[in-house]
Amino acid sequence: MYIFESMQLSYKASSHIFVRLILLTFLISIFISFDLWGLNRSFPSFPIINIDIQNSWFHTFLQYSFIGTIVFCLISPKKKPISILLIFLILMISIDQLRLQSWVYFLGICFIPFVVKSDKKSEINYLTILFIVLYVWSGFHKLNQNFINFIFESILVDGFHITDIKTLTSLKSFGYVFPVIEVSIGVLLIFKSTRNIGVYFLIFTHLFIIYYIIFGLHGNYVILPWNIFMMIGAIILLYDNKQRIIFPKENLLKVILIIIALLPIGFLINKIDQSVSFSLYDGKQKGLYLLENESQNSSFSIDKNLMKQGNIEDYNLWSFKELNVPFYAEDRFIRKLKESKTDSINKFLLTDIPLWNRNLLGKYKNDQELKEYQKLDSLEMIVFKQTLFFPIFKIIE
Repeated sequence: MYIFESMQLSYKASSHIFVRLILLTFLISIFISFDLWGLNRSFPSFPIINIDIQNSWFHTFLQYSFIGTIVFCLISPKKKPISILLIFLILMISIDQLRLQSWVYFLGICFIPFVVKSDKKSEINYLTILFIVLYVWSGFHKLNQNFINFIFESILVDGFHITDIKTLTSLKSFGYVFPVIEVSIGVLLIFKSTRNIGVYFLIFTHLFIIYYIIFGLHGNYVILPWNIFMMIGAIILLYDNKQRIIFPKENLLKVILIIIALLPIGFLINKIDQSVSFSLYDGKQKGLYLLENESQNSSFSIDKNLMKQGNIEDYNLWSFKELNVPFYAEDRFIRKLKESKTDSINKFLLTDIPLWNRNLLGKYKNDQELKEYQKLDSLEMIVFKQTLFFPIFKIIE
């Protein structure tokens, strides 16, 4: 009884701190991706309802009201202000669905127990189950060959600068350790006897991710605050928490958790967006390109000559450069982009494998041609390759 009361008192003293931690994480991430939350940009928006508010005073008002509400909630993290914040968030996502990034989704659903009538024990159980579901699904999604061929290979090549083909071949056999660790974290957090071990693995995993983002990817910094939040949040919620995890007693929270846990199944059957499925760095992100065929050749071919002419636009690179977030090539986004490109000369290329610089083999006449060719990288801060072969670019006169 004493342990239970101590946990409750400790959590009660830190519950507002936890809410502020969510809010601060959200605010920092929004400023990193500031242009994503406005419409004064060149990258297209994807509203749920087609309404023309581009560059209007109304959207500017919404954008700054949304940010102002976050700041107000930091000062007064109470139920009504947080409820208003969630309404603003839903409205902002409705205006542009690209804002429903994975970190936006997770942080958004973390607010839910603080806006419904629930006790502290239910809040802890809701958030704990949320953490468990994320790690189990994130690890499960990584159990695929694309994770090994692209993500794990990038960790080896870009994170640790390993380029020797024999070394890569031998190390790639250990690639599935990562998804197993993530799933194990979720399982370890369930049981009170192993919970602290799960927290240790969790912290190690996120420290490694932070290292990879900074020193390997050299980009996608918008998810750094989220990774820091996951470590601090796990310590607050789970470390030395010896209570049995059960579903919250509030029916609404139960239903929400069940829906959240089942949504990733929809992604597996191509019915649900990647951003709400806890599909994180699993190699399943598609590449979308706009190809301009100036020759109007009926047998439109995607070859090196076409690409070297600069007649290709990478939507993921465009999104990263302007909005600091990845572009998820969801089917409905692609349909809208096709509708906006009525010129039959322009065609889209959707790939399961990004057109990474590392995939493109060839010889080049001079340094300038090589530099132009290298601009085709989908992300300038990350490069993958399709096979184990790591090409060395040769420059010939």
